[in-house]
Amino acid sequence: MHSRPLLEPGATLGPYRLRRPLGHGGSAAVWAADCLDPDEAGPAAVKVRTAGTGEGDARFLREIELLKGLDIPGVVRLRRAGRTGEHVWFAMDLVRGRSIRRALQAVEDPAARARHAAVLGERLARTLDLVHRHGLVHRDLKPSNVLVDEAGRVTLLDFGVASAVHADTTLTRPGSVVGTLPFMAPEQIAGAPTDEKIDIFAMGLLLYEGVAGARPALKDPREWLSVQCRRRLPSLAVREPAVPLALAALVDRMLRLEPERRPDAAEVAHELAAIAAGGGTPDWPEPHRVHGREALLSTLGRMLREPEPPLTVLAGPPGSGRRRLAEELHRRALLHGLPVLAGRCRPEEPAGALRELVEAALAGEDGQAVEEGAAVQLLG
Repeated sequence: MHSRPLLEPGATLGPYRLRRPLGHGGSAAVWAADCLDPDEAGPAAVKVRTAGTGEGDARFLREIELLKGLDIPGVVRLRRAGRTGEHVWFAMDLVRGRSIRRALQAVEDPAARARHAAVLGERLARTLDLVHRHGLVHRDLKPSNVLVDEAGRVTLLDFGVASAVHADTTLTRPGSVVGTLPFMAPEQIAGAPTDEKIDIFAMGLLLYEGVAGARPALKDPREWLSVQCRRRLPSLAVREPAVPLALAALVDRMLRLEPERRPDAAEVAHELAAIAAGGGTPDWPEPHRVHGREALLSTLGRMLREPEPPLTVLAGPPGSGRRRLAEELHRRALLHGLPVLAGRCRPEEPAGALRELVEAALAGEDGQAVEEGAAVQLLG
């Protein structure tokens, strides 16, 4: 194993005197530093590693080259790079701030937190759009890589595993996984080909956690693929009723399993700007409330005759007759010649209702199989 000489506060790398460590990961560490060059103002953050491993050195040098070409708003600015003894390093502007998740969670009022998420999210999406327009994918969007300063400026950090869009880079072995598991898109965890849509998925998770709180940690990292693919997150509006419908719907789209169905960064920025300004559909629509069995059946009967009947939820405490009402509605729908799918949820089999619906759609009422496309239409 390659040994790495330790750095101590007060050590110098080029014109920079290291003050205190800010963090470390993999084979590199980041230090807060003072610049001894009078022509260069302001504190710096210096990322340093010990030279010696081919792949690690190549990644480090690649990050330097990427930052040189990314002089865009919202991306940390590269100052200079060099080698001092066994250490290779580069200096950036020191960003004073906290992670986007902590910045959002610091807002106590849920409605205000959701609006703030739209504001900060738009700024991050604008930056991502510029990064993607430069032909790059970040590949490691997570809370600690997105900092928010006191003025609300959002800065994207750490391009150590970034790659070109659709790149077949020699620094990533086929089938290998690069990134941070809890914020990876399903295709990224699976080692499948990826593009800029993995950044959109990760940003969706950042917004979700910023508004609703961090998700539980998993003891076994291998469980994340199952979590991202099969245990879908409940909508933000379910977790937090104060969230605007437009924001919840956007995050749902960002977290779609199919990359091609996710919006791009420009679309995300545009929609978040509208939400932040109070546009879109800011709140869940107030449901039409009807009390009394006969009045309710009359209202539901009118809905059944509409060209596109609205989604209707029968709500009430146990023993209020919801099941009998649903059965009557079922009967009346059949009298109107409408296709009906029915299922029942059970505590021991939460997905049983969905399975029953699929089986009913595929079998048809007369027991004869129907085309799969027809079943999809019935379920859609």
